[in-house]
Amino acid sequence: VDPRSGEILDADIGMSDVFARGARRQVIEDFSRPAGHAHEHAPANALSSHKKLSTCNYMNESAHELHFAFDLLEARGLDMDSPEAEAVAQSYVKDVIMHEVGHTLGFRHNFKASTVYSAKQIQDVEFTKKNGITTSVMDYTPFNIAAKGEKQPEYGMSTLGAYDYWVVDYAYRQIDAAKETEELAKIAARSTEPQLIYATDEDAGYATMFYGIDPEANRFDLGADPLEYYKKRLKLSRELWDRLEALQLKPGESYERLTRSFVAGLNQVARVAPLAAKYVGGVKHLRDRAGSGRALYEPTSPARQREALKLVADGLLKVDSFKFRPEFVSRIGIDHFERRANPDVSISAAVLGTQRQALDVLLADNVAQRLLDSADKVADPSKAFKLAELYDTVQNAIWSELKAGGDINPLRRNLQREHLRRVVNALVKPAPTTPADARALQRMNAQQLAAQIKAAMGKAGNKETKAHLAESLDLLSEALKASIQRTV
Repeated sequence: VDPRSGEILDADIGMSDVFARGARRQVIEDFSRPAGHAHEHAPANALSSHKKLSTCNYMNESAHELHFAFDLLEARGLDMDSPEAEAVAQSYVKDVIMHEVGHTLGFRHNFKASTVYSAKQIQDVEFTKKNGITTSVMDYTPFNIAAKGEKQPEYGMSTLGAYDYWVVDYAYRQIDAAKETEELAKIAARSTEPQLIYATDEDAGYATMFYGIDPEANRFDLGADPLEYYKKRLKLSRELWDRLEALQLKPGESYERLTRSFVAGLNQVARVAPLAAKYVGGVKHLRDRAGSGRALYEPTSPARQREALKLVADGLLKVDSFKFRPEFVSRIGIDHFERRANPDVSISAAVLGTQRQALDVLLADNVAQRLLDSADKVADPSKAFKLAELYDTVQNAIWSELKAGGDINPLRRNLQREHLRRVVNALVKPAPTTPADARALQRMNAQQLAAQIKAAMGKAGNKETKAHLAESLDLLSEALKASIQRTV
């Protein structure tokens, strides 16, 4: 790029012939670290932040999508040597290359392009061949997989979208110099058209550097109703796991097949969890200039926040959220050529990593502050979604066994300890960013939880459950009595 003018002098795409297979290998190697967000780790400083935001990771992240699609389709009976399987792989190659060509032309990501078309439209092959499944190849687009029993639509982007034609027109139309300002203004004036909606990396969020507050600006969502897409994706993951549990491997086939497919489904849940959680305390925002007549910031409706919170609580935080047959769990194996120090596999640890991603969003201080502020932005504050409701819902889902009594399994004990760790830290050493009302609610909920644990002690089942509850009660009691350590 010419630093004086920004003119692109040369731009290339390098593609390995194994760039799709590589991610499938990575799935097994990274078993204990579900993919989740592509932006898991925040850069250390401003310079690295700029470089990181300028980096496109679509190829690798989309490869995980491809392998989830392959694993599910294979479990449904797809022959991996068939023309259909080849077509799935080629659709991935075409989608990724179109995206990267956009970067060589100087275009940034557009993470709202995926929210324009309805679920019905993106299931219509004739519609998507003409318009695409999103309005831009510059989005991070998941594979468009049909639900069980539905007709399969196009898997990915097979053509450019309306937004792509528009930005090419603005950047590259040949215009007489005397009319350039006027003509470019006419093209830019179309920015409020629904198909040209735009949001980029900063809007989608990047760890703690840029908080993503808009629940409709995301990597890897699809359709005009993202929550419906997330529900569907959870069902597809569950379908994959159910098929794996019933799968009879061929003699001589490696158990890595089960490991790979299990993690592919878990990665999908890990992607969905924080995106659905963004609706809680979410604020839709636009990049309009004066004159558009639209509000720049629009808080998510209480009904949508409750719907999203229920999806996360039911799908990730309740007793029935993750259940696997012991016969299946005992067959989840490792690659012995990549043997680790402890060759045993812990599914509960992998699941906890996914649950943490949802809790990181739901219990973040900035979410608490937005919920507290939302009462000032609605005509009837009593109808606003309240922070107390969020804390109560999360705590009740995680500690639901306290009412019934009996055994608490290891997977659930892990999640309860994770929640307890956050509660204790909030009581003893609250962050300077924690709102005062959030601290007060956390203390009240901790007192309620301590009383519930104490009442449940007599109904506890096995010794492990009794020890877990006793330790939890001790930690809570000590934290509630401890002096607060203020951080500066």
